[in-house]
Amino acid sequence: MDDIKELVSVMSTKPYEHQINSLLKANLVRAFANFSEQGTGKTWSTIAEMFALNQLGEIDRVLVLAPKGVDSNWFRKELPAHAPDHASFHWHAALWRPQKTKAKIKELTDLFEYERFKILCMNWEAIRSERGWRCAEMFVTGGPAMIVADESHRIKTPTAATTKAALRLARQCGYRRALTGTPSTGSPFDFWSQMMFLSPAILDGISYRAFCARHAAMMDDADHVYAAIKRQIRAKLKRSNPDKPEAWVDKVTEQRAPQMVRKGFDGSPLYKNLLELKETVSHYSFRVTKEECLDLPDKIYTQTFFELTPQQTKIYNELKHRLRLMFDDETVLPMIKLTAMQKMSQVCSGYFITPDDGVQRIAGDNPKLLVLKERLEDLCGKSVIIWGLLRQELKDIAKVCKELGIKAVEYHGGVGDAAKDAAINEFQDGTAQVFIGQQQSGGVGLTLTAAEHVFYYSNSFNLEHRLQSEDRAHRIGQHVHVVYHDFIAEGTIEEQVVAALQRKDNIVRTLVGDVEASKLFLS
Repeated sequence: MDDIKELVSVMSTKPYEHQINSLLKANLVRAFANFSEQGTGKTWSTIAEMFALNQLGEIDRVLVLAPKGVDSNWFRKELPAHAPDHASFHWHAALWRPQKTKAKIKELTDLFEYERFKILCMNWEAIRSERGWRCAEMFVTGGPAMIVADESHRIKTPTAATTKAALRLARQCGYRRALTGTPSTGSPFDFWSQMMFLSPAILDGISYRAFCARHAAMMDDADHVYAAIKRQIRAKLKRSNPDKPEAWVDKVTEQRAPQMVRKGFDGSPLYKNLLELKETVSHYSFRVTKEECLDLPDKIYTQTFFELTPQQTKIYNELKHRLRLMFDDETVLPMIKLTAMQKMSQVCSGYFITPDDGVQRIAGDNPKLLVLKERLEDLCGKSVIIWGLLRQELKDIAKVCKELGIKAVEYHGGVGDAAKDAAINEFQDGTAQVFIGQQQSGGVGLTLTAAEHVFYYSNSFNLEHRLQSEDRAHRIGQHVHVVYHDFIAEGTIEEQVVAALQRKDNIVRTLVGDVEASKLFLS
């Protein structure tokens, strides 16, 4: 505790009380997670721990794994801003990039040869590549190491290559930290990989399948849909492996059969033992909400409804009819149901996607775009973030802004890194009034506190994308009430999407202690 207090005094920036509390709870233990809400300053606490452990002689290097763009933020902004400026703290950092330029090779060589405290920042995708993996492994095995998983929910899927690589690296590091404000996107299963990253001992080394069975009522052969899926898997295995014995086919079928949770009468998943899991997670983690620790204005939510055009309604109902037929056909995989729902949502935005022709605009007016245009006119110069899912949506939104004479910037996969940085700067300094982005590419790791309004032109069922994108505007540095607008076509799948996101959010908040489980009728 004295070491932590002494370090806090020499950090370049001063902490909030909750940041000190997170350090005190972590107490420099080997495995710990900070699951505080987005925008509460988890990075500062982690940087403080890094330097404390280095000064104690426990580590001489740190590997930071983060999403693309966020890794650069660690290297260019967070470390230089917060690291101790006392003369006794010597450190050197490098940012991994796959390019083999002389400058990049020299940067990494200098890092490996540096004799004191060294920090390597990499993106999650890098550890899936051969060169990236070799570099990360050589780095963490070169001395006593700490590994930091920023946005650790990225490793929630046990079978993903990124997850497997991260777990292998973690086993070679004496100290492990997981950081995310969204440790789960609505399922308790999301915690398994993150806890295994910290330490298998946390869950007593339990397998993923056993963990799922512990915390949910799982489907089995008595469920006709599940049995049909297993029959399909078995038939495919027999066709591709005709010489294999029946016992082998049965064993592999069981291994490949998906983990599927039974649903209640209201369609909600039947989870169980959530209080037990909450206690386990809370013992090895710290959690604080912005409402508890920051003097931030409250979020305000509003919904804007509109009616589909006759042409949209016709296409939407055709899709809905097909979806109903799919529900009745027990041999169809659940993914097809989700795909149909996504197409129904796209129709609500005025588009229809076909495999051959790509994104097609539905003929006639686009009522959602017209409502958006009206809202932008009503706001009279207020700063706005607009999140969409389809690239075509973003192009059409940018066109509307141009027609209104509004300066807008774009942030998505089709924009280069330099243009992305410029977009953030222009929005933050007020040069641009509107920031147009995709939740999946721009909703993580950015600070967009210039926003007073956030528009959700379209939504998916992905709670991670929703919560992360919401908190780009609602974080340290925000001084006004942020208003979140959902654009919803009346009587359509869009109403169900927003309701599902809220239900998932309630489950997550129960597991991390924000909501009492009794209020959600969970056990």
